[in-house]
Amino acid sequence: MLLTPRLFGFRPGVNYNVPYKDYLTDAKFRLRDLKNFQSLEQILAHRTTAKDIDIFFVTSFRQNARHAAVMNHRYQVIKKLSSITSLNMATGFSSEKALPEEYAKVFYPRLNQENYLETLARAKVVIYTQGIAGCLSSKFGLAMALGVAVIGEPLGNNPDLLIANPHLKEQFSYSNPDDIVAHAVHLATNPEQARTLGALNAAMFDNQLAPRPTAEYILQALQKFQF
Repeated sequence: MLLTPRLFGFRPGVNYNVPYKDYLTDAKFRLRDLKNFQSLEQILAHRTTAKDIDIFFVTSFRQNARHAAVMNHRYQVIKKLSSITSLNMATGFSSEKALPEEYAKVFYPRLNQENYLETLARAKVVIYTQGIAGCLSSKFGLAMALGVAVIGEPLGNNPDLLIANPHLKEQFSYSNPDDIVAHAVHLATNPEQARTLGALNAAMFDNQLAPRPTAEYILQALQKFQF
């Protein structure tokens, strides 16, 4: 796990062109919160949670200037979702610090690990945006584990996963905020289609992304290298 992520296809800076530096502090901060993370069995138990939220898009707000463009892009999605009154939304920026004035209207109360997972599990559709520097966001893994349908930005770091699972292209092909919101609303108002995609996501997680198949994938990748 300490080996460079480049071995597994991660390319720092993809799409957003953000330099891969100063991330150690962020990593240590997130690591402290992992002790409160639920076990895989507890996470999977949420697959049967009743779906009373149409669309979920709650994302952390990063105060650093280098993240300004990414935050503004996410804000465009949040703003468009907030204007839709016919659906039940969980959307906004969460932050321990006060949001800048231009984003204050879309503040969402900060969720701890347990509440975040429970709220995500209640959603019919989850909107996905790439993590900082274009990496996979943790929201991807949680949504797949929960078997929730997703609409959002492309997965730029694992083309093999996309080839093996064509249903992902239907969900992860949108960068424009208008397209993201339009497709999310379409899925939220077509629950059978959302359930079908969610079931495919859950099956993919069980067979390819859960700890055991992931460990096997890493071991196979390591065998290609000579140390």
